[in-house]
Amino acid sequence: MNSRSGVWGGLRALLLLVAVMAALAHATGLLPLHFVTALGLAIAYARLRAYMPRTLDPRIVVVDVDEKSLAEIGRWSWGRDKRAALANELLVNQHAAVVGFDMLFAEPDISSGPLALERLAPDSPLIAAAIEPLRAGLDFDARFARALRDRNVVLAYCLANARDGRRTGLLPAPVFDAALLQGKPIAFTQRDGYAANLPLLARAAPVAGYFNNVLDADGLVRVTCAISPTSRSCSRRRRCAASSTVFFSTMTSAIQGHRGTLDKYIGDAIMAFWGALLTDPAHAANATRAALAMIARLAALNVDVRGRSLPKIGLGIGMNTGTVCVGDMRSSMRRSYTVMGDVVNLASRIEGLTRHYGIDLLVGEDTRSAVGELTAVGTGKMWRWVGVDRVRFKGKLRPVTLFTPVVVAAERTLSFDEEVRLWQLALASYRLHH
Repeated sequence: MNSRSGVWGGLRALLLLVAVMAALAHATGLLPLHFVTALGLAIAYARLRAYMPRTLDPRIVVVDVDEKSLAEIGRWSWGRDKRAALANELLVNQHAAVVGFDMLFAEPDISSGPLALERLAPDSPLIAAAIEPLRAGLDFDARFARALRDRNVVLAYCLANARDGRRTGLLPAPVFDAALLQGKPIAFTQRDGYAANLPLLARAAPVAGYFNNVLDADGLVRVTCAISPTSRSCSRRRRCAASSTVFFSTMTSAIQGHRGTLDKYIGDAIMAFWGALLTDPAHAANATRAALAMIARLAALNVDVRGRSLPKIGLGIGMNTGTVCVGDMRSSMRRSYTVMGDVVNLASRIEGLTRHYGIDLLVGEDTRSAVGELTAVGTGKMWRWVGVDRVRFKGKLRPVTLFTPVVVAAERTLSFDEEVRLWQLALASYRLHH
């Protein structure tokens, strides 16, 4: 009996030791027990929901761009002159204590008057001289900065993990110097890249918060405060599996940075066009550059997504070129500045084929013809056209040849041309037998 009691006592001590060691390993992060973390979060979430007040906070107001706003003011996105008017309305007339903008202002507003006029007459000294006296009043970025300066305004920025550590814009100043931590082992959120606001705007509104969505271990997104080595911020994190706000902001920035006009968001899709409002002789080339920039920026964005154990974001871009109907399309309830026509419909159908061919970007033959042959896409790089297939679309009298642009380093052009030659031979052989 005593022998059996001794065995059970030793077993209980061993189990207790294992439990203590497991708890220490979990607490120190050496061996995280995910089910323990999930259980703790679930209990905390249930307690929060049980005791939180079931009322709205009247001090917080979300100002949204709704259908009525678009009908009265016009299509999105608005120039920063309108953002300045909105800030003045909220802070001066509505007496808002604090205003936060949950969007990035990373690139200059290309709709500003001086920029538009300079594009219209780049080689005219007379127009250049006439622009200068008007610049201060027509510069929408400067107007927006004046509306933000010395007021309680919080701008936004996003953090990212990218191989090249890409950094754009100006971050807010750190809350404290890292030396004050005296080398204490504190687990910070690490990011090597970021997208922030124009320095002009960041200096006018020096307080900012990041709006990255970070999932907890149980897959939910909660409101917390986070500290990083560069700054401190509180973020409103949404319960979603992907950061759609950052994705749309990143893609839209690439479009507008290459003279594109954002038409609308359709679910998780973006519709844009080139050549209107302002005439752009290089609209096809600029559209192609924008698409390549979107693909490059998505690669950087996916590095951040992968670091947070979220699903990889994919995209498919279809492009077509031709004559369309463009202008204010309206009903009795709403108007929208957009494009319509067979060319637009074909672009959508081309986009649908990107999944079939496993290619991020497909363009129609008219776009490829409008761009031309060899086009620079950056220092030491250019894109070359590669024929993908010839497709007969329903309702079309003849098949449409599809191409994709491939970015090639200058030193690889000869070897790449040989690869393309072999591919064209294989494609020609396939067409002979099908």
